[in-house]
Amino acid sequence: MALRVALSAFIALIVAMGIGRFTFTPQVPLMIAEHQLTLTSAAVVAAFNYLGYLCGSWNAMRTTSHVETRLKAGIGGAVVLTLLSACVAGPWLHGVIRFVIGWASGWTMVLVAAWSNEQLHKYGRPGLSAAVFAGPGTGIFLSGLLAVFLHGEQVSAAQAWIAYGVLALVLVLPIARYLPRKGELHRPETAPEPLVLTAALKKLVWSYSLAGFGYIIPATQSLYGRLVDHGICRRATCRAAGFCRFYHAYTSAGACALSGRRRTDRGRATGLATRFGYRVKQFRA
Repeated sequence: MALRVALSAFIALIVAMGIGRFTFTPQVPLMIAEHQLTLTSAAVVAAFNYLGYLCGSWNAMRTTSHVETRLKAGIGGAVVLTLLSACVAGPWLHGVIRFVIGWASGWTMVLVAAWSNEQLHKYGRPGLSAAVFAGPGTGIFLSGLLAVFLHGEQVSAAQAWIAYGVLALVLVLPIARYLPRKGELHRPETAPEPLVLTAALKKLVWSYSLAGFGYIIPATQSLYGRLVDHGICRRATCRAAGFCRFYHAYTSAGACALSGRRRTDRGRATGLATRFGYRVKQFRA
């Protein structure tokens, strides 16, 4: 049972985070090449994605009702909105979709973490939470491999969105029955204790904030800038080699994230479980 919970949560984060939230990254070069976006508008669309993630995470932390619905809507929304991205063009529509899918991934990240940590603690296997948090890195790695294949087939951005959406759907279907049912995640009527920003928690927040800068700027915006500076997104003669290098860099980032999670997240997950464990107790009847 514990293994099933961990696997379901792991796949949920692959779909919502690794595919739903992050596949915009390998899509940007194609969308720039097709004149759907510029480098500037791509950065704005990405910012909407991060804003949605922040809002969704905050909402998931503060919600007092329909918690299970939010979790399932977050996972399902990642699938549906990834597929819907194939039907729209232009920065504003993509910005709206990225904001909503960011919100969905925020719901999923917080609520899946709370649910899986509680269940794994219940079954005496808290160490499996490290595997759960390897989901985003695995999703980036898988979508990066798919991006390399799609590039080789010279598909359009719309066709690539469909491919990512179908992959997410295929991954979600086997675990749908194992997600928490109504009543398994809910807050009591009494208000939770206020969150105290201790010195240790402040260090954790700062470390994650700096990690965000360390990942987002070098792994996305800097790569986009290099593509544009070298004319790779504009000159057909340079696109093949440039896109190939970009996709391999993106895939390598996912592989490194997966490896790093497997090695370090056992200790980090223990610390997070303590914090989430406090929050998880608020979901108990």
